[in-house]
Amino acid sequence: MNIGFDLDEVIGKTAHMAVNHLNDVFDTNYTIDVFKNFYFHENVFSDDETEQKAIVETLEWAVFDAKMMDSVQPYEDAVKVINDLKHQGHKIYIITKRHKELTASTIKWLKRHKIKHTKLICTDLKEKSYFASQLRLDCFVDDLEENLLDMYKAQTRWRKGLLLMTRPWNEGHYIDTSKMSRANNWIDIRKYLSLGNRLK
Repeated sequence: MNIGFDLDEVIGKTAHMAVNHLNDVFDTNYTIDVFKNFYFHENVFSDDETEQKAIVETLEWAVFDAKMMDSVQPYEDAVKVINDLKHQGHKIYIITKRHKELTASTIKWLKRHKIKHTKLICTDLKEKSYFASQLRLDCFVDDLEENLLDMYKAQTRWRKGLLLMTRPWNEGHYIDTSKMSRANNWIDIRKYLSLGNRLK
């Protein structure tokens, strides 16, 4: 199968990195549960307009800074499940909207964490659906519903379907189960792909 994964907040704990940086800068104690919306500027961190703006700018700086992104850690079981899939002969495509300038550092990050993959695609903020369609993916996992809906429209047949990884910014949302399913963690992904105990 051709299996696609988003990188940030599916494989890598990017929001954790960002919120830890925020806590360091502002001496706060936020967790990623503060992100009720995927987009930083649509979350409320402070009643003070100046502080709110400063917090959003700090978060946005963190996720576009190569050194900060390099400190992101993988989610539990992500490396094992991906590597087992690759070992079984599946093609693993990692498609992220990261800027192309981060391609080299992202490849180094994947190598450092020993994440085996067929190809990394940094779309430079372009829609992922185009690349997913070109690669004829059988499945894609993302944490943002709008990305999966774009993919659903771009490709008429998904052999294994589309998976929404549950995160604070989508956990309370109703999803159209005729278009996508949910995964709460990487064990759910493994079960969804019907690989069971064949994973080594």
